[in-house]
Amino acid sequence: MTAATPHMPAPPSERTGLIGWVGRAISGAVKLAVGVLMCLTPVTAIIALGWFARKMAGDVRRHFYRQAKQPALHSKRKWPNWLISDAHDRGSGFSRWTGGLRDNLSAGLAALAGLGALTLPFGILWLLSWWAGWENSFNKGYEQAWVGPVVALIGVSLALLTFMHLPMATAHQAVESTWRSVFDFKRIRGLLRTSGWSYVGVTALYALAALPLFAAKGAPVFMEQIYPPIVGFDPEQLRAFADAYHFWMTAYLFVAVLLVRSCAARVYARAAFAAVHANPQLWAGSAVAELVPTRRPDDAVRREKRFGRLGRMIRGLFLIVIWLFFVAQIFVGQFLNHSWSSWVNQPLILLPWLAQSG
Repeated sequence: MTAATPHMPAPPSERTGLIGWVGRAISGAVKLAVGVLMCLTPVTAIIALGWFARKMAGDVRRHFYRQAKQPALHSKRKWPNWLISDAHDRGSGFSRWTGGLRDNLSAGLAALAGLGALTLPFGILWLLSWWAGWENSFNKGYEQAWVGPVVALIGVSLALLTFMHLPMATAHQAVESTWRSVFDFKRIRGLLRTSGWSYVGVTALYALAALPLFAAKGAPVFMEQIYPPIVGFDPEQLRAFADAYHFWMTAYLFVAVLLVRSCAARVYARAAFAAVHANPQLWAGSAVAELVPTRRPDDAVRREKRFGRLGRMIRGLFLIVIWLFFVAQIFVGQFLNHSWSSWVNQPLILLPWLAQSG
């Protein structure tokens, strides 16, 4: 097995019945609460990013087992642990009690490096375009007024190309567990060919999940109209209100990332099942190839033949429109309530952390 093994929780055997259900519900609630707390600061959000990557890898593995018709291996879902090692990891003492934290941090740093390298180029261009526009406006540099818009448009073009690749690259990086895997362009292109319209659905889910974050970013500007009693708040009450507002939006962010990544994992697993059989030489040595059974399923063959060049072009147009909608939310949100970090970090995609509005 490749280096991806420690970050891919194997489907465990669990208790059934009422006791098992209650235990899983309590465990899930605790992990959910810890996850929200982890996303409140940019440092601990790296641990949360690793936890999301490990869970995504486990989701992909479970969907592989399901397609291979091995029901005993995918009967129950299990979220990775935040602190202690997962049940299938053997260890003792300090390593056992901190193994989960170690794995989350390791996976988080790898995901941050890979996804950051993929998204920072256009994020930096957006940041520079905003700075150039601000400087020109302040210094009345009308002769250079074209710089900001042109740099922004270059950044948008690069962002669209990146975003079309990104949901599949995120799942691929989680499974392979190396930061460089986001640049496996040939493999990911093969996944896109076999992903079908379900990939458009995942893209639309990203754009829809971003809408509440966009609304939350702009709402403070109109808070006096939305919630008139806030006019009478003293500084302490304002601070408490802002902290509560940030906490609940972070809770939404955690659930949104959980949802979009779970759906992306399902689409990735189905596409990879077909892609590995279509070109096994390309996938040789990958963690995915070791998970896919050698038997070539009939539905994989149908999926390879169903989508021709015209279908891919139409899907590509849909993807461009959806991602343009996603980018528009970023730009409009920045005009309403500017934050420098928001140009380089889109929390649904990179670090699951929201900069707190002033």
